[in-house]
Amino acid sequence: MYQSKSSITVTLRLVANVEGPAQIDVWVKAETVCVLPITANVIHPRLEIVSDGLGTSFTLIDFPVTYVGLSSKQSIYIRNYSSSVSMFCSMGELDTKLASIEACGNAIVDYSCFKINPPHGLFQTKQVKAIHFTFRPTKPKPGANEQQFYFCTVYICRVKSKYLSLEEYSILYSSQMHSPEASRCSWSTSGLVELEVDIPLIIDHFTPVEETEMSKPLDESECLKFYLHGISEKPDVVVVPDELVVTELLLGQRETRVLELKNRSRRLPIICVYKKVAYIDLDQTEICIKAFSSVQLAVYITSQKLGRLNSRIDFDLVYYDEPKMDGGYKVIGKVSVPVRIEMKAVTRHVLPEINAGIAPKYVREVGKFCHELKFNTAVEIPKTTIVGRQLVCKSSSALMALPNDTQKSLRPWRGNPK
Repeated sequence: MYQSKSSITVTLRLVANVEGPAQIDVWVKAETVCVLPITANVIHPRLEIVSDGLGTSFTLIDFPVTYVGLSSKQSIYIRNYSSSVSMFCSMGELDTKLASIEACGNAIVDYSCFKINPPHGLFQTKQVKAIHFTFRPTKPKPGANEQQFYFCTVYICRVKSKYLSLEEYSILYSSQMHSPEASRCSWSTSGLVELEVDIPLIIDHFTPVEETEMSKPLDESECLKFYLHGISEKPDVVVVPDELVVTELLLGQRETRVLELKNRSRRLPIICVYKKVAYIDLDQTEICIKAFSSVQLAVYITSQKLGRLNSRIDFDLVYYDEPKMDGGYKVIGKVSVPVRIEMKAVTRHVLPEINAGIAPKYVREVGKFCHELKFNTAVEIPKTTIVGRQLVCKSSSALMALPNDTQKSLRPWRGNPK
């Protein structure tokens, strides 16, 4: 019995057994019968992929070929198709059982090369969240060739969340809104009704998700299954020739040689950066070599000091992560070629100088540095310095006979010696 013009709040609970649209009428018996129509959409709570080109039963994430030490990243979008807040965690296969990604990475090399971000977290109602998969080959497999293959299976499981207090919910909600994925999330307040189903994995929100293990298999409604596949390569650049030897390089002289850089990778290009050293210059300091091709470089060697020099031409092998970000290039290897240089100096004679206007009788009266003066020396000889009237033969390489010189020298003048 209720008084006139009074109100009462009635709570209705709908339990559905069939998925799909549902419509019922609630009859309120009073002096005047009141009919309340209720329309609902009955769903089966699940996680679903909203990225284009990815299937639901078989999802393969294939990473491009990546150099060892670099990384490749791919992202997918997952929606919590549920009317309630849910948690999720990432799991892997270890000895035919499901275990945390960290445990799988410690036991299997393939899992250690793949990272998931975020590995676990909270899903709001009908929220769409970005999950990033990163392939970073850092641990080569023992006994493997230059090209290595990595494969693993990852499960992203939906976990039914327990009811939280108002304070706990506000903390989780605030952390979700300040996360980098908050701008990519879509929110909906439309009411949905879930089927009453049993979830085999129920994790308390105070229990770390990564410490949970399962040996019971999951159905498609409780988790998403991803197959991760990646191929890694080591940078392989060969320099031809394997050594540069420069002998008898005169002081101040410049020698030019040619180097050929060969990229033996059949799929990936490589960038070679020259590290400058003394006396050696290249016509290009940064060279991009396409896959399975070669580039020739001119090497300029300049001598600046006497003696032998053992040097080396070093190249840094660099490349960037995929997709290319603002981080720039990363050094993933080195290649070098030794250089041996022998620098010499040539002693050059000072040109002789002949005194003009006198009739020389002694060597010192002829001029300066005339001891090895030849007929074909490119020096102007005044006629007054020549004894007698004999003309100088400029094509002869014989030494000129000077006064007071040895008898073995040629004497081009005539007359009796004094």
